[in-house]
Amino acid sequence: MVAAGALTLILAGPVSAFDGWAGPTRLSGSAGSLYSMAIDTAGRHHIAYEDQHGIHYLSNRSGTWVDRHLTTHPGDVRPSLALDGAGHVYIAFDRNAEITGGGKSSGIYYLTDRSGEWRLVRRTTGAGDVAPSLAIRDGKLHLVFARDSSGIIYQTNASGSWTSRRISYEPRLAHSFIDPRLTVRLDAAGTVHVVYSGGDTSPPGIRYVRGSGSTWTRTMLTDGTLGSYPDGVDYRARMALDGDGKIHVVWIHDVGSGLSRMGVFYGTNRSGTFRYTFLGGDGFPNLTVTKSGRPHVVFSDDAGIVYGTRVYVDGKWQWRFTPLYTIPDPDWGHSAAIRLDAYGKPRIVYSSPGSGVKGECTGTCYFRKL
Repeated sequence: MVAAGALTLILAGPVSAFDGWAGPTRLSGSAGSLYSMAIDTAGRHHIAYEDQHGIHYLSNRSGTWVDRHLTTHPGDVRPSLALDGAGHVYIAFDRNAEITGGGKSSGIYYLTDRSGEWRLVRRTTGAGDVAPSLAIRDGKLHLVFARDSSGIIYQTNASGSWTSRRISYEPRLAHSFIDPRLTVRLDAAGTVHVVYSGGDTSPPGIRYVRGSGSTWTRTMLTDGTLGSYPDGVDYRARMALDGDGKIHVVWIHDVGSGLSRMGVFYGTNRSGTFRYTFLGGDGFPNLTVTKSGRPHVVFSDDAGIVYGTRVYVDGKWQWRFTPLYTIPDPDWGHSAAIRLDAYGKPRIVYSSPGSGVKGECTGTCYFRKL
């Protein structure tokens, strides 16, 4: 892992119609968390999120925004949404044993509307199975999650029936007080790429596992020591894959007792070596990336929501950041989601429970680049 050189930051002004952004637009009155979003080939948005009552599905595929409460179990958390080639929706999530009372219904589940009606499928029965991430290729599901006293489990039905394999040994990961926050993606060759946070396990860094079949490799991307930055814990990682099969990762690096949130980092192995850069902010990052490897990130800071991307200026690539939501709102909502539409325009969904400022967007809110 190598630290990048000094960053040149180009800060845009406050958002308005003249800045080329529309929003914030209120999509739903419910303020959730852990948003997962996909945009289909027709430009319709599909969003999953959790609240204290279960899993929601929010979409504009009917021509207007509709928010459906798909499960009503308070232990249903950490949704991961993916679409198959026909546009059917799949939402994986875990049911929390601590909330369900002894784990009788705990495990990994997924919801799908493939038959025309929503159907709930229980994938595992383990009380220690948490934090799923889902990808779909050629109609086949690829699912990863953390298993208590075991590690990272990869399951797929690519062969026609479900198979299961432990791809990384992490015996305490599911017990970590920090969400491991897995991401799974497949490259053009069908190789599976998984990035996750080691939480408070040792060393407290970001792990990267790749492979297929019986051949898997694990790499430590970070170990809590980031060059000249103070040592700490690296967690809440999110990963995207570009067209060349290179990973792009954002995460929080925290230092001090009680995790005092130093800020958001971005790293990629596109140059052949994993190199990282400090972006700023103080938490809850997410990202997407173009096929050519241009990242688009969203994270929060003390003023609200910040969007960032790399732009070519004066003969070199530089980061440019735009503050989208400037009303102070420290509880704005646990991990926004960002995706690009068919024209490469970023779309951002996030949660704002409200801070009492007149005129602010509360609930599930949305920005789009014009």
